[in-house]
Amino acid sequence: MVGAGWRARTILASLDSTLFRVLGVCDPNVKAADDVAREFNIPCSAATLPELLATSVEAVFICTSPIHHYALSASSLSNGMHVFCEKPLGTSARHAVQLVRLARSRRRVLQVGYQWR
Repeated sequence: MVGAGWRARTILASLDSTLFRVLGVCDPNVKAADDVAREFNIPCSAATLPELLATSVEAVFICTSPIHHYALSASSLSNGMHVFCEKPLGTSARHAVQLVRLARSRRRVLQVGYQWR
């Protein structure tokens, strides 16, 4: 889980834990990451995405401010992760196209979340 705010907590509370395990949460606000990890029994909390990607994660949920979605998604895809990103994928249509191309070239899943629609 990338981000430890309200959206991350909402998603974590709704996940079906019989299908997979959440292995880590990262947020520059280390206290927030630690609090979410403790609340949802997540074994790892980190301050940065590279720290999280260094663990055994296979996919990431990106639940940060939209201004960060493109860079975090691109970095995650480039590192072999599947990505679920809250809307929008970036701040331009070009960002979205670049992420789709990157996901295809890496054979990774890129999904956009449109809750509350």
